[in-house]
Amino acid sequence: TWSSSPITAAPPARSPPLTDDKPLIQERAFALLGRILKSLLDALEEHHKLHTSPYDTWPEPLQQAFADLLRSIDAVAERLYFDSGAFTGSNAAPAPQDPAFYQQARPLLEALVPIGHAHTAHYLIDTIAHFAPIDPAGALILIGKVVTASSAYGYQYESLGEDRIIRLVEQYLAEYRPILREQPACHAALMAILDVFVRVGWPRAHQLTYRLSDIYR
Repeated sequence: TWSSSPITAAPPARSPPLTDDKPLIQERAFALLGRILKSLLDALEEHHKLHTSPYDTWPEPLQQAFADLLRSIDAVAERLYFDSGAFTGSNAAPAPQDPAFYQQARPLLEALVPIGHAHTAHYLIDTIAHFAPIDPAGALILIGKVVTASSAYGYQYESLGEDRIIRLVEQYLAEYRPILREQPACHAALMAILDVFVRVGWPRAHQLTYRLSDIYR
């Protein structure tokens, strides 16, 4: 289909309404983006219903139309990533987490989970992980769903994905052990995430399995 290359090095032109300090403007901007995403996802679902044969058997115009649709959906994930404050550049520190942004963005992030394409998964995981300090349990469970969905499309073979997931697991082992001990859904999500990368033989993922006992210390 289209490239799963790493996230772009610089943000695109900004869309101020998503980060506007006036709640009504921000709410309307998210509502508009939500309608756009729903239209794209509906089109993708219809495409899947109409074209059930393998992708490589489709005529070139159909392949191009499908790729364009995935790019448009990915652009929504990209917008959420850059406007959330998750993008840090080469030297910058992450922006503070905005609870209002997270509340508005979460339904869109959840809607994007099933897409599964590695490029979109990169954006989703980094965006969701940015909000872990304000919602560690919810963020981990949602990231687990992203990893599960994207593993069907080979996300676990991406070196960028492996590096991001290893850092995420290390962060949770270091900072959020109580929720891993006390909330079974969080423990299950962490194990499922790690298992996806262990199964394909990433050495660092294997090494992290030996640290899981840290959860109970």
